[in-house]
Amino acid sequence: MSDEALVPLGVFERHKAEAVRKADRSISKDGSAPKLEDLRGMSRDEYELRRKDLAETMGVRVSYLDEQFRSQAKATSDGIVGAPHWTAEPWHEPVGTKEVLSAIGNRLRLHVVMSAEARLSVSLWIGFAWVHDAAVHSPILIVTSPEPDCGKSTLLGLVNLLVPRGLAVVEISPAVLYRMIERWHPTLIVDEADDKFRNNPELRGVINAGWTRGTGVPRCNPETHEPELFETFGPKAIGLKGLRIPDTTLSRGIVIEMERKLAGDQAKGFKHVDDDELSTLRRKLARWSADNVEMIREAHPEVPEGFVNRLADNWRVMLAIADAAELGEKARAAAVSLSKRDDEASLGVELLADGLKIMESVGVDRMKSVDLVSALTALEERPWSEMPRTGKWITQPQISRILKQYKIKPVPMKIAGDKMGRGYMAADLKKVLDRYAPGSTPENRRNPVTFAENSQNCRNQVTPKMAENSQSYGVTPDSHPQAGEHCHKANPDEFEERAAILEYDGGLTRKDAEAAASDEECKT
Repeated sequence: MSDEALVPLGVFERHKAEAVRKADRSISKDGSAPKLEDLRGMSRDEYELRRKDLAETMGVRVSYLDEQFRSQAKATSDGIVGAPHWTAEPWHEPVGTKEVLSAIGNRLRLHVVMSAEARLSVSLWIGFAWVHDAAVHSPILIVTSPEPDCGKSTLLGLVNLLVPRGLAVVEISPAVLYRMIERWHPTLIVDEADDKFRNNPELRGVINAGWTRGTGVPRCNPETHEPELFETFGPKAIGLKGLRIPDTTLSRGIVIEMERKLAGDQAKGFKHVDDDELSTLRRKLARWSADNVEMIREAHPEVPEGFVNRLADNWRVMLAIADAAELGEKARAAAVSLSKRDDEASLGVELLADGLKIMESVGVDRMKSVDLVSALTALEERPWSEMPRTGKWITQPQISRILKQYKIKPVPMKIAGDKMGRGYMAADLKKVLDRYAPGSTPENRRNPVTFAENSQNCRNQVTPKMAENSQSYGVTPDSHPQAGEHCHKANPDEFEERAAILEYDGGLTRKDAEAAASDEECKT
């Protein structure tokens, strides 16, 4: 081979050697071991030459280092001025799952009074945020309290400093939100979410869409007029007073219910600033996630009995983490305990169960709506005599609206010796109940009472007519309010839906919302 042919190779070697020297200078100016923040000053060529050696020196996978380099390069090009806690250099040695969860739990216990189940669940969710790349679904951490000063904001402040790239926001528009998620991939922390969600269905939609990987917000580029998809998938934690948020958001979340501490409860004040212990915890979590994300991705944890669809998807990754820490039994017990609220939130399943029990207790296979109202409101310690939001008896239109979502509609029926009316078939209720809550009984629901007590209350509503014909019952609703109190010219279901919208999005009381809905109908 001629000398001329060797010249390009020599030139390449000189450029390579110079790039290596530049890389050495950029990552080790003070002679110390390379750190993740050193990646910011490296060019793409320099990084390519050193990536394998750097990964080996730092004790992390090359793929993890590639991800960090891309994140640093994107942050630099986009002009991000990230908070200091956004950078977490992986711990210098492997960290056990149980060890890191225990450390998180201890720090939470120091500042926040909460149940052991809630503390473990929050610790698991923080771990989940670090292995978010392994998830298909991203459950929202919903922190709620009935009153102020229950530790909600303190807990969210701690979470913000323990998750990867925690970003606490006060006011935010949907457009800014999905652009932040697309560009920065933060863990979003939104306190006072009940105020921010009100009258803002677009913002709620972005939050809900971020539950599933691959979903996003399509927009048209104003310059090129080409469609763009902004990613919304990412870990999110929200805080609010009470649970007055749509079921579409609630079903995508893991709810942590906070309570105000008692005089004897001990909790150290949290200043909402980073410290060495929190920084060390993030570094350990960064190392733990780098070592375990693939294991979590391949895991198929067993979910508690009855956990299906979204409920199962919300807990699946967290249970995989718990199993790795040998805390699976405790985590599943916590999941069941915290998810009981989901059953209580479903008035529909409660109505199906109570309606079926009423019919079974009096030995009939059908019941008119007017009589079902009377029987339901006679049950003690059940929600039907004091409905949520209204505080009034349940009405026939409300029953119709609730059961309509299960494709159950009132059908014409005539009971012996009575006038023609509309009501419900026991078989229809049972068919749906078997699908949504197999083996469901009122005892398992809100404000439990025994079936014997409920049955007696039902029987007390039956006139002597019942003794003559099991298909007849003479319950009258004279003492209960019925539909017609407002100007219901439209479908009762539409009236109830419009009143609910006015109450939630309009910030009205239920009484004012019904009056406003009635006025709208009367004008049309």
